[in-house]
Amino acid sequence: MEVLLPKQEKLIPKPENKIPAALNDRGLRLVLIPLFAIAVRNLTGLAHYHYPVFTIIFHYLYFLLISVSVYYGNRYLLFQLSDRFNWFYSPFRKVLTLLAGVILYTLPVTVFFIGLFYVCILNEPLDETVLRNVCLMNVICVIFVAHIYETVFLIKHTENEMVRTAKIEQAKAEAELEALKSQIDPHFIFNSLNTLSHLITQDQQKAKLFNDNLADVYRYILQNKSRSLVFLKDEILFLENYFSLLHIRFGDSIQLLLSISGTDADNFLLPPISLQFLLENCVKHNEFNHQHPMVVEVFIDGNLVVCRNRKRLKHYQQKGTETGLINLSGRFKMLTGEAIVIEDTTEFFIVKLPLLSSGI
Repeated sequence: MEVLLPKQEKLIPKPENKIPAALNDRGLRLVLIPLFAIAVRNLTGLAHYHYPVFTIIFHYLYFLLISVSVYYGNRYLLFQLSDRFNWFYSPFRKVLTLLAGVILYTLPVTVFFIGLFYVCILNEPLDETVLRNVCLMNVICVIFVAHIYETVFLIKHTENEMVRTAKIEQAKAEAELEALKSQIDPHFIFNSLNTLSHLITQDQQKAKLFNDNLADVYRYILQNKSRSLVFLKDEILFLENYFSLLHIRFGDSIQLLLSISGTDADNFLLPPISLQFLLENCVKHNEFNHQHPMVVEVFIDGNLVVCRNRKRLKHYQQKGTETGLINLSGRFKMLTGEAIVIEDTTEFFIVKLPLLSSGI
């Protein structure tokens, strides 16, 4: 049966394609910017060493300025395009946009600085061959750097998607668990109030005792409602307190046989209010009286806690929602990784709950 979940807009993160602005590429910039400045000057025919030392140093500083301008401009462009286009959804569009952006920015900047270098610094006419070589080399260098950055962006985007997917799964599991928990308390309250109402009309003294015990029982529910797991010993104590409520109403018509040692109770964990639900389920679906009392057995079998009762199904009973055991199994599946085991034979109805080791 499908469980309706509460809306989780605030829990589930929205998809994000943005690359963090605080990308740690300082080391890459410190290495590549001077390297490109030196390479462009020395590999394109612009390296002349017949000038004085200070002039040569000035030339290198000028080409460092060119490298900085080209590098940071294209870096900004890469960040902007990485925000707008996604490799997974529009790879060809992103490649074409990157190439167009790199060329349309790098070429004008290169032409401007090289022209300025020839006219204002060298006082020579512009060498078109050198200009073409510088432009080609700058474009190649920028494409190489863009490839490095896009690889980093793709890795970070993949990591972000993995984290986002994990958060979505966690939020979904928490939402399902809360939805399943919310279906337990109203069911318990409804049955308890019905019992109390019945006792008030039959025996006011028992009704008062039932009311006092009910307060103790519900205190346990409130204390453990936010917990995913509790010790088996606490759940057993709660089960005994809850059984005392049933015994007030039904007397010896219902009996509980607990066969769990103190060591076992200390060594295992399980979701809270699990055993109480099974005992309540037995009362709900079976007939019993003083001549034919219902005996509910609870014992440990390996890493399972077993609840077993002999079947004497009611001939006339109100049709239930049939979600109780499904919800209980869902809680165990999410919290322990294993579903509950149900064995419905002609003679017995048996439910086995998987336990987690407490590690004590």
